[in-house]
Amino acid sequence: MKGDFSKNPRCTYEYYLGQRLVAVRMDNWKLVFPHSLNSNTGSIPGHNGWPGKMNRTAFEGGLFDLRRDPGERYNMKDLYPEIVNKLAGTQNL
Repeated sequence: MKGDFSKNPRCTYEYYLGQRLVAVRMDNWKLVFPHSLNSNTGSIPGHNGWPGKMNRTAFEGGLFDLRRDPGERYNMKDLYPEIVNKLAGTQNL
């Protein structure tokens, strides 16, 4: 109860889609690996409790600064290759 609260007990966070690792987060940086997923973006929503059509979408991946871009809209991987390498190196891919 009197521990050092300035230290983060968990340095990295991992995001899985089923059993497949799709992203790694460290501090405000999130590296998303290429993957495919179902999305309803661009389709007509469902009606009377029935879901709308889902589209299979391929996501190319990227690096995002969640502090400045919480919606993950601006890919920064070309600007910060050292952070991409650091985050990719935290995992056994």
